[in-house]
Amino acid sequence: MLVGGYDLDMSYITDRLLAMSFPAECMRSMYRNPLWQVKSVLDMRHQGHYKVYNLCIEEAYDPLHFHGRVERFPMDDNHVPPLEMIKRFCESVDSWLSTDPKNIAVVHCMAGKGRTGLMVCAYLVYSGLSAEEALRVYAHKRTTNNEGVSIPSQRRYVGYWENVLSVPRGVDYGSPDVNLPSPCSRKLLRIRLYDTVKTSSVFFVVSELQERDLEDKNSVLEFDQDLAGSSRDVEGSRGKIPRANKFKKSLRVRRGVSRDVKGKSRELPKATELAGSLRDVVGKS
Repeated sequence: MLVGGYDLDMSYITDRLLAMSFPAECMRSMYRNPLWQVKSVLDMRHQGHYKVYNLCIEEAYDPLHFHGRVERFPMDDNHVPPLEMIKRFCESVDSWLSTDPKNIAVVHCMAGKGRTGLMVCAYLVYSGLSAEEALRVYAHKRTTNNEGVSIPSQRRYVGYWENVLSVPRGVDYGSPDVNLPSPCSRKLLRIRLYDTVKTSSVFFVVSELQERDLEDKNSVLEFDQDLAGSSRDVEGSRGKIPRANKFKKSLRVRRGVSRDVKGKSRELPKATELAGSLRDVVGKS
C-alpha cells in the first residue's frame, strides 16, 4: 500500500482492521516494513487511536515505538494457537475497538499472511461472519492472487472457532458466547514418515512430552524408512546413528515396511539383526 510517500506491506481488511508484515529494524527493514515508516503512517492516519498486535514468537520490538500500545499473542510460524488464545485475542480486539469508534487494530506476524490471516479471520467470525466469508474477505483484501490463508490447519481452525461460537443475531447484539471444549490430554503413539527414500535427513520436534508417557512401554516410534542400528562401517569408524534415546527413554521401534528406489516393498529387519549382520561382514573382511 502506497501511503504518505511510503510503499508498505499493509492492507485494510476492514475500516478498523489493518493487517501488515513485521515492522522491522536494521537489516531486516530492507525487505520488511521499516518500523519508523510504519510508525509515521499510523501516527499520521490514526494518531492516538491504534493498537498493534504482534503474533510473532520469534521476534519482538520495544512497545514504546508505538506509544506502549502493543499486545503480544506469540505463536509458531505455520502453526495454529490454542483456541483459548484466539478467545483472548478476539476479546482484546473487541474491547479496544469498542472503547472509541476511531480506534483501529493493527495485526501482524512476520510475513503478515498466515498467522495474521488466521487471527484476523477469527475476529471477523467473532463479529458475525461465517468462516468461509471471513477467509474470502481476507484473501481478497490482503493478497493479489486471492490465496489468503493457505495452510490447511490454519484454515481449519477458523472453522473450529466458528463452531465454538454462539453468535446472537439482531441489530444491537452483544459479544458472542464462546463455548470452548473441555481440556483433555493426548498421547503420542507413533510418528509415521512417508516418501523418505530420497531424503537424507528427517527432522521433527516433539514438545511437551510428559515423563509418564516416556515410560509407557507401549509408546511406539514407527518410521517408514530403513532402520539404523549400532554398527561399524568397513573402515572401522562408527557412523552417525539416530538414537531413540534422544527422548531420554528407550522407545520400542517397531518393524515396518519400507520401499526401495524401484518402489518395491520389503520388510525391515530388527535393529539388532541389522547390527549383527553388519558386524559379521566387518569380521569376515
